Amino acid sequence: MGVLLKVRASRSLAYVNKPTQVAVILRVVPDTYVSPQRVKYVFLIDNSPSMKKESKLGTAISAMQKLILEIPMGNLFEVYYFSNDLTKVYEGVTGGVTSYNFPVHYGGTTNLYKALSKLLDYLAKVDSPVRLVILSDGKPTDKRKPSDYDNLKVPSNVQIISIGIGNDYNEVIMKKLADLGNGRFYHATDVKTLPSIFEGEKIERVAAYNLRVAFPSGSEILNYSGNPVVVPIVSDVVNVYGYLTVPPGELASTVYFTATYVDPVDKSEKVFNIPLTFNRGPEGAVDSSVDQSVEDEVKYYYLLKLYAKKLEEGSKEATEVLKSLAELAAKTKREDLIAVTRKLSSGTDNKDLLAETTRVLRKG
Repeated sequence: MGVLLKVRASRSLAYVNKPTQVAVILRVVPDTYVSPQRVKYVFLIDNSPSMKKESKLGTAISAMQKLILEIPMGNLFEVYYFSNDLTKVYEGVTGGVTSYNFPVHYGGTTNLYKALSKLLDYLAKVDSPVRLVILSDGKPTDKRKPSDYDNLKVPSNVQIISIGIGNDYNEVIMKKLADLGNGRFYHATDVKTLPSIFEGEKIERVAAYNLRVAFPSGSEILNYSGNPVVVPIVSDVVNVYGYLTVPPGELASTVYFTATYVDPVDKSEKVFNIPLTFNRGPEGAVDSSVDQSVEDEVKYYYLLKLYAKKLEEGSKEATEVLKSLAELAAKTKREDLIAVTRKLSSGTDNKDLLAETTRVLRKG
């Protein structure tokens, strides 16, 4: 079957005379797995002069060569450098044996926006799901503000993994790229951690391709960008957290959640439609119908998104939001949320904290 779709809502009743906010958790649960086929791994690697230091480019090359050999056969691999411009340096298949020696050369600037725009235009024409890994150790020299990247169009078949090395890159831009591509951001303080990060992004099994999860119109989705949410490669449980609003009225209201995906076995498109019906009731009955566990879990991710926003802004309010996160995690009694909040509370590096929030939001 590929995947199963499960929806939990914090309410079953809605108000008659005023809007009703409902917290929703949608889980896409893999039912069967197969080995990935025709997944395209694309690496966009900074080759500006600073990448000479600590053998950063050399370490990245070694880690990519190892990954090419370890990824199951039948998948694709491309490597691009960027500094002055976008340059393709490798294209091939995964698995087996390769003796290819990546060229080592350096440019003079860090034109990230220019290179990424060109690469995304190309990837929009690719018919394979793509995991795009962006690696840089410096600040972009062409588009320097995070807001400059808002208009980038990430194709629906592309998930972005961004990696910043050291302490001289713009973490807000790297996080924004991960958010735009519904992926993850990593802060690598030591270049020696690159092989393990690359290894962690290797896809060893897949349950679905090109997953699209649509919430009712007007919903607020907390941990992914866009509605529908797009996940090109489903290799684990996908949790989507959000809020929807049921308008006032006398009659019951039914909303629909729709998921489409490509089955990796027979290549056919599957469609799920799950209805949620909210009956009307008096205010007291509506208030007492709350599933507090759903309400609290969704609110945790609402606060986590807010915390990341305050970190990006450099706001002192981030500390207060973190306190609220800790209180809510304790209330839920969920060990995973308590552990995550404790880790955030003990951190001091803004880059580490922003990176951690992207990974927690996507994992759910």
